[in-house]
Amino acid sequence: MLTVQSISFSYANAITLNAIDFTLEKGKILALIGESGCGKSTLLKLIYGLHDTDEGQIFWNDKKIYGPKNYLVPGMEFIKYLAQDFDLMPYITVAENVGKFLSNVDIKKKTDRIKELLDVVDL
Repeated sequence: MLTVQSISFSYANAITLNAIDFTLEKGKILALIGESGCGKSTLLKLIYGLHDTDEGQIFWNDKKIYGPKNYLVPGMEFIKYLAQDFDLMPYITVAENVGKFLSNVDIKKKTDRIKELLDVVDL
């Protein structure tokens, strides 16, 4: 279950999200809709742990989600985040792009997973 409790976030003192609250039970679907720049992607980045909230808390199955202030490598290994623009870097390899959002805690495991994913698409 995903629980978002009164989270707020701002970029350079411009409030992006203000006091957002919701609970999403296992098996349920939530759609985020809104104009470009309204905070949809920011909310997903907060849930994944790429940003720190200004206020409030986020929980996944009662485990608190922390941002980069608390983890050397941001992101939660039990949650996956795929950027809407895929955030591809044109000057790095396909393997490096694939591995960009995988955990760096176990490099051998990361390398094996990248190879596995590239094999799926015959690369």
